[in-house]
Amino acid sequence: MERTKVTEHGPSEGTAHVLLHGVPGDASDFARVVERRGDRRVLVIEMPDHGQAPASTAGLEETERAVLRAIQEVGAERLRLCGYSMGGYLAGRLLPRLGDRVERLVTVSGLAHMDAEGAAARRQLGSMIEAGGEAFAQVREAVANGILGEDGARDPEVVQIVRTMLAAGTADQWLRYVRRALELAEPGRAVQPFSTPAVILQGARDVLVPLSLGEAYASLGSDARLDVIDTDAHCLPLTHPERVADALFG
Repeated sequence: MERTKVTEHGPSEGTAHVLLHGVPGDASDFARVVERRGDRRVLVIEMPDHGQAPASTAGLEETERAVLRAIQEVGAERLRLCGYSMGGYLAGRLLPRLGDRVERLVTVSGLAHMDAEGAAARRQLGSMIEAGGEAFAQVREAVANGILGEDGARDPEVVQIVRTMLAAGTADQWLRYVRRALELAEPGRAVQPFSTPAVILQGARDVLVPLSLGEAYASLGSDARLDVIDTDAHCLPLTHPERVADALFG
């Protein structure tokens, strides 16, 4: 059975604000959002094979089930889901399984599907990781630059958080990240239309998840609002934590 790592903040009762990180990623993705929680109940879930969760070769479906199980074990009657990047995809996929318990969805630099261009880019990254050595180092650097953008790179603390997180993964782990991401391009894997109230936060010049993907995500929701932030950073929970906190806690 695949296991996650759940870190709880605040009271043990009340609406649970569930945070799902990116891929690659870990709980540090939301460090600055958690600081703004006030007296609210917050749960940060690290997916299998990330952060302090056990290593895993599980695919995307198994990852979804592990995250769903972690949320169900919390036992909260009311939920707010916030997913960043790949976590935004997982949050959307979990909506039908969690039903009316979810009172709000917030996606941050999230995507509801992977198009052919995105899949081709990730296959290229996978080939470079398999080559190892300098090629793998180039992949790390390219991903770091994409996550940070010029705006994120101006903040030394954000740079340290992102680069420390990326350095923790081995080449084998990165290959597993790529393979899971490529599953998004398979038939039937896209997030389905939903009626849950939602805020879709998206950077205007994000190169990893372009604005068009944020617009596509928002179009799936009958009660979804697209909130575009004028930045090239992908890591909005770190560069714009107040915007994420307002969308989640407000």
